[in-house]
Amino acid sequence: MCQAVLNDPRVFALLLRIDEEEAARIRALRWRCDGPLHVAVQARKPRGGLWPRAADRTRLSFCHGQCRRRRTPRSVRFLGRRVYYGVVVVLASALAGELRAGREARLLVALGVPRRTLRRWRQWWLTEFISTPFWTARRGAFLPPLVAAALPGSLLQRFGPMEFEYQRSAHRELPGTPPDRFVAGPSVLCECPSSEFLQCAFRIEVTRKQRFSDGTVSLDGRAASRCRRPPATCASCACAMPAGT
Repeated sequence: MCQAVLNDPRVFALLLRIDEEEAARIRALRWRCDGPLHVAVQARKPRGGLWPRAADRTRLSFCHGQCRRRRTPRSVRFLGRRVYYGVVVVLASALAGELRAGREARLLVALGVPRRTLRRWRQWWLTEFISTPFWTARRGAFLPPLVAAALPGSLLQRFGPMEFEYQRSAHRELPGTPPDRFVAGPSVLCECPSSEFLQCAFRIEVTRKQRFSDGTVSLDGRAASRCRRPPATCASCACAMPAGT
């Protein structure tokens, strides 16, 4: 399946179109100063593809002619400064922990990836990626929570065909699809307190274990989603905490 994805020209054509649309969006942004906008074509030598693609050997970057400010659009074909395709890094890292030694060796030979490089990718997913601002801001949106030790495989499973089919299908116990039921039902969300209040309210650090069933944690023997406290005011800075938190 991994080789079928990498051999499909439609996959890389879609990734290239996404990069071109992102580059057009960056180019149309309003820059701070007037003057010419220079376009730089950065050469790339991607590895890991099962057949050569000349369109993937370049990447666009923009530089203002007056203030010399540079903007390089984000890319879905490349993962940072890595020379391998981003899809190769994701798929190889996801399959590394699920394949036996023989099949893993054949996969690495087919992709042209050294085993030491694969181990370095796995270490990046388990250490550096979980500390990035992107993952810190997005991980709370997955219920039940993703298993960090199984990244990126656990992340790919949430976007697989079974998960999409479950979210798009109507269930007998629900009057519609799960997203429609969530939107039409009563809101159980509460306003998040300000960062100033949180800095004044929390004085100690306690480690809590999150439940995989509903994503909640226990506070004083009760689920955090059931804790209801009246509005409070911080004595030091007089910042108010929203009701219901």
